[in-house]
Amino acid sequence: MGGNPQQVDATTRVRRPAWVAHVRDGDITVLLHLPSGRRLGLPAEGTAVWQQVLAGGAEGVDAAEITQQVAPAYAGDPQVIEADVVRLLVDLLSADLVEVVVPQVVVPEGVEP
Repeated sequence: MGGNPQQVDATTRVRRPAWVAHVRDGDITVLLHLPSGRRLGLPAEGTAVWQQVLAGGAEGVDAAEITQQVAPAYAGDPQVIEADVVRLLVDLLSADLVEVVVPQVVVPEGVEP
């Protein structure tokens, strides 16, 4: 489950794992870690990030992509916003509420890895 939070940067792809449920009420989202019953409430900014995690589906999404989508709604330096997104993803990963998507290496047929 989860991953190593120290390995998260702006290009690390994450996704919602099957063991996390969520409910949205307006601008607030509550995440539920099903195995433990732990809950985490996200304010409006966190909800905007979570919506992008969901939109990433099984392939996941990285902080740079999330920033590109959410930054226009906030008055701020995109680099600062991206750093905030990375911090939130690290927190979510530490809480086992997102998982890192491991890149798949595709080896062409007939070529040895």
